[in-house]
Amino acid sequence: MSIVPLLKLPELGSGGAVAVWAFRATVAGQSDCPALTRGYRDLLGEHGEPALRAIETLVAAIAQDGRRRRVGLAPPGCCCVTADELSIVAVLTAAQAGDRQRLTAHLRWIVGRETAGTLGAVCAVAAVFSKAGLPITAPEVVGETWNDASTAAPTHHLVGHA
Repeated sequence: MSIVPLLKLPELGSGGAVAVWAFRATVAGQSDCPALTRGYRDLLGEHGEPALRAIETLVAAIAQDGRRRRVGLAPPGCCCVTADELSIVAVLTAAQAGDRQRLTAHLRWIVGRETAGTLGAVCAVAAVFSKAGLPITAPEVVGETWNDASTAAPTHHLVGHA
């Protein structure tokens, strides 16, 4: 897992940070956490519950379809952002923008290939966030190699090949 130096969760913007929050919680088996469900209800209104279910579906699709490598995530509650989490935000940003080429490129990086299940799950998350009026925008990251041991933090990994 590679931490993106100097990038913290709030810098992903509201949409990206909220998506990563639920993604981490789902991987950790805590998608029913009262703080998460209340936070999603407060931020996304009537779209909070559908957004959480869409993220659960996305996590399951990545776990099922992923063949490339493990997806590195920071633990729930950590303010650091991993390179893979940034890629997840980038794929959701591309889906919201309707940028099929970028969406496909990021999906191939995350999952190793483009599958109908993962593509559908990404688009569902992007759509529900759009309906709630919460854009997902990936920050521009320039420069450094992200394998610096001084930025290491504990990680969680998806079960299986994802």
